[in-house]
Amino acid sequence: MPATAVISHEPVVAAHVVAPKDVDFATHVATLQSAKNDDKVDKDALAKLLVVIAEQSKDVVSCDLVLAHLVLLAAFHQQLRDAENEAKDLAFLCAAEARYLAFMSALGKAIAKDASLIENPPLPPLDVAMMWHSHALSPIRYADDMQRLYGPDMIQVAFPMMRLSKVTTGTNQEDLGAGRTFWAAHMPADMPYDLAVADVDETAVKSKIACASCRAEQTLAMPEYAAFRLHGKEHTCTSCAAAFTAEHLAVRRFLAKVARASRLGMVAGTLQHPKTLEFVPKNGANMADLMKLFDKAVWKQHVATLPSLPTWADVEAKVLAPIMTATADSLMLPGNRRRFALVVNAHRDVTTGAWSMDLVRAVRRQRRFSKNMTEHVVHRGCGAIHATMTEALVQYPKFLAMMAIRPTYALVPTMSIDLAWHTHQLTPAMYATHTRALTGQIANHDDSDDVETEAAIADGAKAMPDAWRAVFDEDYYRLNMHAGCFLKSPSLSAATTVKDAQCFFNRCGFMQSTVKDAQCFFNRCGYAQSTVKDAQCFLKPPCLFAATAVKNAQCFLKPPCLFAATAVKNAQCFLKPPCLFAATANDTAAAGKTTHAESGQYCAFSHCFIGTHCVLAATDKTANEAAQCFCNGKCMVGLNRPNDAQSTMVANCHFWGTCQWATHVELMDGDAAKVAACFRNGNCMVGPIRPNDAKTTEAAACFRSGNCIVRP
Repeated sequence: MPATAVISHEPVVAAHVVAPKDVDFATHVATLQSAKNDDKVDKDALAKLLVVIAEQSKDVVSCDLVLAHLVLLAAFHQQLRDAENEAKDLAFLCAAEARYLAFMSALGKAIAKDASLIENPPLPPLDVAMMWHSHALSPIRYADDMQRLYGPDMIQVAFPMMRLSKVTTGTNQEDLGAGRTFWAAHMPADMPYDLAVADVDETAVKSKIACASCRAEQTLAMPEYAAFRLHGKEHTCTSCAAAFTAEHLAVRRFLAKVARASRLGMVAGTLQHPKTLEFVPKNGANMADLMKLFDKAVWKQHVATLPSLPTWADVEAKVLAPIMTATADSLMLPGNRRRFALVVNAHRDVTTGAWSMDLVRAVRRQRRFSKNMTEHVVHRGCGAIHATMTEALVQYPKFLAMMAIRPTYALVPTMSIDLAWHTHQLTPAMYATHTRALTGQIANHDDSDDVETEAAIADGAKAMPDAWRAVFDEDYYRLNMHAGCFLKSPSLSAATTVKDAQCFFNRCGFMQSTVKDAQCFFNRCGYAQSTVKDAQCFLKPPCLFAATAVKNAQCFLKPPCLFAATAVKNAQCFLKPPCLFAATANDTAAAGKTTHAESGQYCAFSHCFIGTHCVLAATDKTANEAAQCFCNGKCMVGLNRPNDAQSTMVANCHFWGTCQWATHVELMDGDAAKVAACFRNGNCMVGPIRPNDAKTTEAAACFRSGNCIVRP
């Protein structure tokens, strides 16, 4: 089940965006003001806001990062779970939880000595990365934990997704080696770098807990511990015979932390600003309020009235409510009237450890998302991957805009939007800045599995289509970039001023109309092409192909991400996501020529095209040099499909659009047969999943036809 965006019901406060232009800031304010009373949103202001959002987030929610995220989710799903043996699976997760705490503690100490690790942290093993990933997807709790335990620098460390995905696919071995070296130097000697589910013997692992009543230590076998920690089952103390649950243990842990805290800031949830949810350790007004709310003498008096096995309801009624009643009118920050709710939320499900959330349960919740992404997207091949990535990048800026426009709504994302949302949260400092600027507070990501939250998600999901249509005039569950011929950002399409040029982008792809005098505008690069008599195709980054269309050229985009021409043999247009290539649609194209979009000059079709994010630009390469470039991995074109033919045929393959090259793989040097063998045996990645056991030539033919993709 997807999470919800939790936004305060208080009025939204517009805040500073990272180095905004005046016009950008004005756009934010105008849109937010229009949304205050649920009024109809000004469409021009909304369009400008979407451009700003896409521009601000393009480096942290990019095509490459979303694809890397999919690769990592597939690895988590396939390698780090035991769906048949819950006790074994829990033993593995508990070990990973302990290893993650040790790794973060070591990283925090290392950063204090070497600040370069903030930008380039050592790569953890995959089980630790999975814990880190799930932790970061609770942005409020993660920010609290990192800064409360390790200091302000730790929140600046981004999850190393791209680097981890490369290691997962068998590349980036030098980076992996550096991670192993850090681990060996800083981690306990009895913690090896690698840990697989198969390495854990659940029959030999015991869990120790303290009785919630008499504090006597209890030893539980993993099946019993699974029932206690995961399913709310009672455990009967072997010393005092009291029957207690994980809730009782969490309450006792919370009360003990408050009683023993040497300073108030060490209690999770106390240093969040009650309105913005930012971590504010030096806010004088908040600290003054905490002195009133957590007076130890007062707490001791109220805690003494609790039963021997108190629940959260008991704590609320007998401790928190009386204290808040006595202090509410004297609080300096009015928002601190909900301070206790923030603090309790940071302790409610936690029975052990230093974190403000139960990471084992968090990972188990995230597994549902990993499973859906792996089985319904990755395993279905490049067509499903491309469609999901396209929807994620197009719709996510709109989802962020909805947070600002409809701040009181429980926003429930689609699976594709959720993928982009998760990707954004894995750069925590930037995520906090962006959502704080849009909504006045850090947008929380609530994937709790309690009954109340799941009911709210269900209600939000029902209301979401109507709310979305009211703002964007489109179906929430069907991507429809009803637009003109240009992409204003990595994810927004808007109409041109040319009445005769109508472009339609939907779930199946891009279609160019057959209007004689079409003009195509590409806003991102500020490129405009005048009306063209013959059907020439123009390319501009980041991800849009558009062509004029005369009577001889009709171009259609077809899954799985291959662009083909119809009607006339001379109309040859080719698309290679996430970058684009185009050819003319006249006799020159038939002779093996292409058009360079900016110069209009013809170049030999065999030129090697390479640029930022695989955006194609002509270089002075011969056909053989181009083919070798593709074979040895020095330049990449697209997401999949190799070719085992000779150099000129490889160049032809590129030209005709029948093969595409992986973005995260370094192909082996050598002849075509070795390259094909490399793909066949799975030593290099050509897009996610689906192995091929055929011989070299059969494998290459399979790749060329797009019927199979090799396993990383």
